[in-house]
This record gives sequence, C-alpha cells and structure tokens, in this order.
Amino acid sequence: MSGGLYGGGDGSSKEKAVIINTTTSLVGIHAEYSWIENKFGTKHKDWKIMGRLHGTEDNGKSYETFHIELKDGSQVSIVFGISSFYCKF
Repeated sequence: MSGGLYGGGDGSSKEKAVIINTTTSLVGIHAEYSWIENKFGTKHKDWKIMGRLHGTEDNGKSYETFHIELKDGSQVSIVFGISSFYCKF
C-alpha cells in the first residue's frame, strides 16, 4: 500500500520504515494495523502480535516496531515511522 496515508519503504528496518502520514494517533494506529493486515492477512487468524516497541531517535524521529508471528510460526518485524502522529490525539 502506498500513496496518501503511506509512504517510505517496506518496513524491514528504520531506514526502510513504512511512514504513516497522518496527524492523529487514532488514524495512525488504525493505519498500522491496516497495513499489516493488507500484507499478512487477518489478525489472530494469519498472524498475532508478539510485541510492540516505541522509540524516538536522537534526531527526533519516532518509530514503532511490531513483532508478529505468522500462522506458519515464522516471525516478522515491521517498522513504522510515526513521527507525524506520535502522542497526538
């Protein structure tokens, strides 16, 4: 998914983070889950969350990393750039 709400890369690292382009946490959080579902399928059926980590770099950019487990047992990490909406309600 790209354009409008989504930018950046494939989410495989901070350098390739999926950038969420919104100014509110309500929309941003929903966008993260929608992106994951579009790529990996239905939550709790095709994948489950193993952990979520927030972090802000020295340059002020904020990221959220989702660690998920797919139904085949493999694990994937997806990095989202959330600076535009982090802590904005």
